[in-house]
Amino acid sequence: MFFLSLPLLGIVTSDALAEVVFEDCRLAAPGTTLRSNARCATYAVAENPDEPAGRQIDLKVAVIPARGKPVQSDAVLFLAGGPGQSATESWPGIAHAFRSVRAHRDILLVDQRGTGGSNSLTCPWSEELELVDPDTLDLAALSRECLEQLDADTRFYTTTMAVQDLEAVRLALGYEQLTLVGVSYGTRVALEYLRRYPESVRAVVLDGVVPPELALGGEHARNAQQALDDAFARCVENAVCHESFGDPAESFAELRQALSDGSIKVQLRHPATGAALELPFNTLSLAAAIRLLSYQPEGVALIPLLLNDAVTTRDFSRVAAQALMTGATLARSLSRGMELSVVCSEDEPFFAPRESDQDTYLGHRFTAMITEQCEVWPRGAVPDDFHAPVTSDTAVLLLSGQNDPVTPPRYGDQVAATLSNARHVVAPGQGHNVIPRGCVPRVLAAFIETPDPDALDVACIDDLGPAPFFTTFTGPEP
Repeated sequence: MFFLSLPLLGIVTSDALAEVVFEDCRLAAPGTTLRSNARCATYAVAENPDEPAGRQIDLKVAVIPARGKPVQSDAVLFLAGGPGQSATESWPGIAHAFRSVRAHRDILLVDQRGTGGSNSLTCPWSEELELVDPDTLDLAALSRECLEQLDADTRFYTTTMAVQDLEAVRLALGYEQLTLVGVSYGTRVALEYLRRYPESVRAVVLDGVVPPELALGGEHARNAQQALDDAFARCVENAVCHESFGDPAESFAELRQALSDGSIKVQLRHPATGAALELPFNTLSLAAAIRLLSYQPEGVALIPLLLNDAVTTRDFSRVAAQALMTGATLARSLSRGMELSVVCSEDEPFFAPRESDQDTYLGHRFTAMITEQCEVWPRGAVPDDFHAPVTSDTAVLLLSGQNDPVTPPRYGDQVAATLSNARHVVAPGQGHNVIPRGCVPRVLAAFIETPDPDALDVACIDDLGPAPFFTTFTGPEP
C-alpha cells in the first residue's frame, strides 16, 4: 500500500494523505469480463451521523487518475443509478465514455453506503423472481429474511446520508469542487448534493433525470406504457416491421389474454448459467419481460419479433430467456436492501396510484409490490424540503432518451425549469441513460471542460436514432 502523490489527485492536502491510504486495484463489473485499473481506499463514516462516536462503516472510494497534466483541482464524481447500484462496479461498463473527460481531471467513485464495497445491503433474491407471479410470493417475508441477515441499521442508508458522505470524502481528499455526473437515481443524489452543498459543485450532468418532486416508482406504469405504445407505433409506421409482424400491439394483447389464466409454464436453460429451469409464465411474467427489454433501444428492437414468435409458436421460452438475461445483470448489480431503504423512506409514502394505471400493462401491481415490502422495512428520516425543486445558477446539462420508459424527457424539462443556467438535450430514439451513446461522450467532455450550456454544440446528437427492428433472431434486415 502507498500514499497517493500530490500530482495524482490534483490538490490533495497533506492532512488528507495522512487520513486516506490508497492502493492499486482492479474494478470489476459483476458477471462480465469488464475491468478497469484504479486506486482504491476506504473511508470510515458514522452509520448514524448523529452519533459520530458510534458504529462506523467503511465506504469504498476509488480514483481513476487523470491521464495528463496539469491535473485540475476539481474531480468528476460519477454517481450510479438504481437505487442500489455501486459506482465502482458500474464504472467498467461506462468508463469508455469518460476517456476524454479524464484528460486533465480525476474521476472519483464512491460506493454509496449500502452498495458495492460500502457495507452492501444485499438480499438473497434471484433474478428468476422477476418472472414469477408476485401473488405467489410472500414479499414481506422475503424482506424480513433479508433484514435478519444484514449487519446494518437500514434507516441510515438514504440519499440524505449519502450526500453527507460524499461531502466528507471531498473534504478528506482535498478537492476544491466536484463536477457531478449522475445517471438515473444518481441524478437524485446529484441534485440533493447540489441543494445541500452548492459551493462544492462546479457543474452538473444529469442523465435520465429524476425530479426531486417525484415519488420514484409511482409513475412507472404510465411511463412504461407510453414507451411501449411509441415502439408499437414506430413498428406500424416502418414498412419492414409492419410487413413482418403487423401491429405488435395486437400480438401483445393476444398474448396477455392467452396467459391470463396462469396455467402456462416455460422450460428453458438459464441463458447465463445453462441451468435447467421451469418457471410459471403469465401476464405479470410477460410484463416483467417487456419492461426489462424496454430500457435500451436494442431490447426494444427485439420486442415485435419476440411477440410475433410467441403468438405463432405459443413458446414463451425466448421471451423468458431475454428477460432472464437482463434480469441477471440487474440482480448482480443491485443491492436490494439499499434500494428498499431509499424507496421506502423517500418514495413509497408518497405513492398515489391513479385509476388509469389499471389500463397499463404493469397495472397497479408494481407499486403494490413495493408497498408490501415497505410495510416491514424500516424507514429513515427525510428532510422537509427533500421533495422541493432544486434552484441553482450552477451550470447543468440534462440528458434524456426520447423513448425512456422510466425517466421520460418531461422529467428533464421539469427539473430544468428551476435551474437558471441549464440546458436539456433529448437524444432521438434512445432509452434509459444516453451518456455512452454515439457522440454523447464528446458532448460530455466538452461541457465538463467548459461548462457553458448555451455555447455547447450538441448538433451531433440529432444523428442518433432507434435501433432497427429485428426481423429474425439473427438481426435486422441488411
